[in-house]
Amino acid sequence: MTPILLEVDVGRESGVFSKSPVVQRAILLKPFTQAYTALLFYRGWSGIANIKTENDWKGNLISSML
Repeated sequence: MTPILLEVDVGRESGVFSKSPVVQRAILLKPFTQAYTALLFYRGWSGIANIKTENDWKGNLISSML
């Protein structure tokens, strides 16, 4: 599978002392062969996913299934 980082700027800022843009990130795992089904994993509170690169999918996916 090929991981692809998806990132959307939600148009607002967060922070008390210094403001940072708020972004929503997800990782698309594109299969090698064509597929007609997609699986979405939601971690929920307080399982905040720490996604910064395409390679962060392994740790986030495994810990969300425990």
